[in-house]
Amino acid sequence: MKRLFNRVRTTRRARRREVEEYLLVCRVLVERAETSLLALKAMPWVDEAVIWQIADSLAHACRQMDQVERRLLKSGTIPPQEEKVFSFFEEHTRWISKGKAGCPVELGVPVCLMEDQYEFILHHRVMWIMRCRW
Repeated sequence: MKRLFNRVRTTRRARRREVEEYLLVCRVLVERAETSLLALKAMPWVDEAVIWQIADSLAHACRQMDQVERRLLKSGTIPPQEEKVFSFFEEHTRWISKGKAGCPVELGVPVCLMEDQYEFILHHRVMWIMRCRW
């Protein structure tokens, strides 16, 4: 799988056959992980947090495969901002367009500050928007 991924990633224009082969291997691995997850759910001594984490990763893998297929095979785009993934480990990360000359965009979480006329911070709010993968 790693060899196929590197072949798709390094070529300037990935050939359709290579992308289809890579997605096929990914689908097989996801199906194997799903059957393993079902077996883990049947075991009473397995922690629920582990099962939830594996299920969450499987949902992320399915979404990534869908986006790769739409983007590379169907020549489409991923228009909605909510559907785009900027960080696997920090899902709350968003694309922030600042409109400034030096750094027009950045990744992170927007923060709203309320100041008085003397620029003392009166209140703040972090604009968390958690995405649901299902």
